[in-house]
Amino acid sequence: MLPYQRERFALSVSQDATPVMLYGNAQTIERVECASNAAFKILSQANEAGVIAASVCPEHVGRLRAMAITSAAGFDTMLATIQKGAPAGAADALRAVGWYRDRSTLPGGAEQHYFAVIAVGHGVIAVPTVVLLTGTQAVVVQAEAMQLCGEGGNPFPLCADPKGTLSAIAQRLLK
Repeated sequence: MLPYQRERFALSVSQDATPVMLYGNAQTIERVECASNAAFKILSQANEAGVIAASVCPEHVGRLRAMAITSAAGFDTMLATIQKGAPAGAADALRAVGWYRDRSTLPGGAEQHYFAVIAVGHGVIAVPTVVLLTGTQAVVVQAEAMQLCGEGGNPFPLCADPKGTLSAIAQRLLK
């Protein structure tokens, strides 16, 4: 885990077009290609420590609205799968690392969904995600920062409050 130190931290523009990755159903992750994307590599002590990706998707509002709902179920399913046979993780500990889901309505009427997209392969990766929706606009901001954040306790805003940090980015991009 790397502590936040301004002189040892930087963002670098990624040249890769980063697709939105959400649950298409409770067990399958699907890609959504949006017209406007930006991705930034998080560099810490000269090493890549994560990625923040933001997508503005007016062409996929309906699809992303449906996927935000199925992603909540997908999060629940993946969390239950990971916890099978193991002592249940304390809700507070999971919340501290951003492993929870939330749906709210913002002032002005925008619908906000927060959840972690969890993928299991040779290990487990969790991608905190905010989907911000209006009648005509969809903004998705995702971050993979496990190298930077570790398992909690890092005061860097993305680590300490992934929902708040990603929400602030999404709200700035909402037109």
